[in-house]
Amino acid sequence: ENIRYQLVTFLIAGHETTSGLLSFTTYELLRNPEVLAEARRHVDEVLGDRYPSYEDLPRLGYLDQILRETLRLWPTAPAFGLYPYEDTTLGGEYDLSRRDTIMVLTPSLHRDPDMWPDPERFDPSRFGFEAAKERFMVAKITTVWRRLIRPTVNAWLIDNPDANLAAAKQFAEAELGEAISERVAEQ
Repeated sequence: ENIRYQLVTFLIAGHETTSGLLSFTTYELLRNPEVLAEARRHVDEVLGDRYPSYEDLPRLGYLDQILRETLRLWPTAPAFGLYPYEDTTLGGEYDLSRRDTIMVLTPSLHRDPDMWPDPERFDPSRFGFEAAKERFMVAKITTVWRRLIRPTVNAWLIDNPDANLAAAKQFAEAELGEAISERVAEQ
């Protein structure tokens, strides 16, 4: 019975989040023709005129940046709840009991101007190696989010903390890489 539940989770989690992400990625690529042109150049450079394979995915880094930036603006899981295991005080200010639930709203977190300059702009270069390294090394402690969540680690949350979804995530990432490279190449 557990195997059946895991398979359903795998298929639903992988399919729903993938289809939502592909929709928003298409939307952003059409709104940002310069990003689409760069993605197309990148795909042509890596693939030439052939279809992508699983082995190509690590070389399609710019597409990964596009997907991550899309998830920043349009997270497929826009909220999740956390609760303390024991009564505690958060950030020296907020008393929480183990019966309390904290809702984390990822769209608010992902549009925080202290962490994301010009946060409404679609900019895949935010997830290039140097930009990501700089962003996660330097944090400004100015907002309530800074008191609640360590920004150097969690300024961008897309993963469900449920370890059971790890296989679904890997499936979705492989499916996304192939699907988006095919779409970009067809433009």
